[in-house]
Amino acid sequence: DEDAASALCSHTASGLNQKTHHTVPAVTGHARWGDAGAGTSAIGLVASLLTLGRAQLFGVRSAVADEPGSPLRWILHGGEPAGETCLKLGRLGNRQATGVALARVPA
Repeated sequence: DEDAASALCSHTASGLNQKTHHTVPAVTGHARWGDAGAGTSAIGLVASLLTLGRAQLFGVRSAVADEPGSPLRWILHGGEPAGETCLKLGRLGNRQATGVALARVPA
C-alpha cells in the first residue's frame, strides 16, 4: 500500500532530502522521487527508466552511467524487496546516493 511504499522509499533513501515528491505515471506503476538537489533532469531520467518496464529495468546500468552531456555520471542500483523495485541513483566514483525512486513492479 501507499504507506508501505513510502516507508520503503524513506528507508532506502536513508537520510536523503524527502521534502519534494513527484508521482510519475509509468508502465510499471508509479515512482516517488525524493528531490535531493539533483534537479528535474534526474527526475526525467527516472521517469524514462521506469517506462522501459521490468524486462529492461536492470539492463540500463551502462546507458545511465554513460549519459552524454550530463554534468554528473549516474549509476543505477536496483533490488526487488517485497515485490517492489527500489531504484537508487548514485554518483560514480564515491557511490554517494543522490536520489531514490520507488517503482511498483507487476508480479
